[in-house]
Amino acid sequence: MIIWVYGLSGSGKTTLAKALYGEMIRYYPRLIFLDGEDLRRVVPGIGYDEIGRAKIGEIKCGLAALLDAQGCAVIVTGVSWRHGDALLVPKYFDIFLDIPIEECRRRDPKGLYASGDRNVIGVDLTYRRPRNPKLTISAGDQMRGIQHCVDLMLAAITP
Repeated sequence: MIIWVYGLSGSGKTTLAKALYGEMIRYYPRLIFLDGEDLRRVVPGIGYDEIGRAKIGEIKCGLAALLDAQGCAVIVTGVSWRHGDALLVPKYFDIFLDIPIEECRRRDPKGLYASGDRNVIGVDLTYRRPRNPKLTISAGDQMRGIQHCVDLMLAAITP
């Protein structure tokens, strides 16, 4: 099983994915959490331009599919919804955090929006919204709390 949590920087991907991990680890002892920023530390030197983002996305897809094939459940976070090989996995769930960029700018936990850096998706790189995610979590959902969002995610991925 692959669960892909994605949205703009500051949308709450890591926070919600870690909370989901905390709930699921009891039932899935072979659960792996792949955060986009953690993966960048393991594979250094990949930029944040469109080419670099595509490369790190390919690595995440391939690694998630490999882990799934070995019997692990995987929670992946990232900005992109282009999931390549992950889409071929029978138990694949994508969860889109649909948070307005204004709210992401307000949160700005990494200082990306305030820094004026280039290659920020949603600012100077186009963000392509997904067409049909399995689940969309809105800012209103997030205002109801982390546990509410985790409950929504669990309901979407549980048969």
